[in-house]
Amino acid sequence: MGDAAGTFTTDDLVALLADAGEVDAGVEVLEAIRAHDQASAQTMRLQARLFAAEAPDAGRRREVLLRLRDGRVDGLAREGALLEACVALRLLNREFPEEPMWAEKLSRIEDLLLPLPNLHGDARRADVDALIALGRTREAWELLREMVADSPNELELSRRADALRALLFEPMHTRPYREGDEEPARLTDPDEALAKAEQDVAEGDLRGALRRLDNLAPSRADAARWVRYRDALDELVSVLEADDGLDQGSNEEETARIGGAEVVDLKIRAGALREAREDAVRRLATHPGPTEESLLLRRISALDELLGGPTRLALVAAPSPAVAAASIEVEIVRDPPGTQEDDDLTRRRVSLPSAPPSTPDGVVEVKRRRIVRLGEG
Repeated sequence: MGDAAGTFTTDDLVALLADAGEVDAGVEVLEAIRAHDQASAQTMRLQARLFAAEAPDAGRRREVLLRLRDGRVDGLAREGALLEACVALRLLNREFPEEPMWAEKLSRIEDLLLPLPNLHGDARRADVDALIALGRTREAWELLREMVADSPNELELSRRADALRALLFEPMHTRPYREGDEEPARLTDPDEALAKAEQDVAEGDLRGALRRLDNLAPSRADAARWVRYRDALDELVSVLEADDGLDQGSNEEETARIGGAEVVDLKIRAGALREAREDAVRRLATHPGPTEESLLLRRISALDELLGGPTRLALVAAPSPAVAAASIEVEIVRDPPGTQEDDDLTRRRVSLPSAPPSTPDGVVEVKRRRIVRLGEG
């Protein structure tokens, strides 16, 4: 039997369940294995081992099930064995009810196994469901990211993509065992590490990108960009740390209830960074309150850094009876290291023309320019 979490297989799980006397759970795992691979040559041998198993006492059963607490179940789920992982998590939740993380993990995986709402018979939604059922979670993640890009207002797609991202990339911070298993290979060349980090970002793994840059010192020539890139990753990884708290509901009702900034963060967690930026820009044009405005500007600055996009936004506000169009140009700039011009990094400087020009119809057109200065460190 594979001892390390990284080499633990579904066959090993059946053997462990046999040792624990959990015959019914072992049969469930066998059925899931057959669903993935009907031609598996191991199923008859594993079935025989299960039915030959003897029921141990409660102490022995608990001792055997303790082995599942070291990351093995997470490894199975990450490899796509979601049904098998659910069986193991149900046992852990039953045997160790004082540890709430097992119920939490079980709920997340069971939610992933639910079919996507598909009232209109969308073939791609059916494909996502099929890929997840077959354990091809990485392919399902990539397809969902494409779908979020095509339908950025479908929040259910963003939620499902967020759940898959957490499964594929996030360390389970609530788990009571080794914390370093998911660490990417350490690179000593800063340029290579940055290139790998950019690849991680393209694949949706923001945490992995940030870990690659830890404890590396770039050359003096690259220091400014390095700091900006790492700060941008810090900003977006902080989004991953937050609980989404989003309930089911229609897209229109949910958007109104949770607000534009929360939708932007949901899309960041779903790996739809360009769509998140577009949403943030649109939300900024609606003149939100100062707290939300500050948050949106930070998100846009970080997304621009990772996406290599512009740092100047041209926003057009909705017309009012007195003003035909109020266009706002927001320029996000960073002070070079050592600049002491202003201790308030979010202070805006707004300049308005003393005599706003009028249109031929006599309607005033107002233009505003706003500069937001962000310090380097």
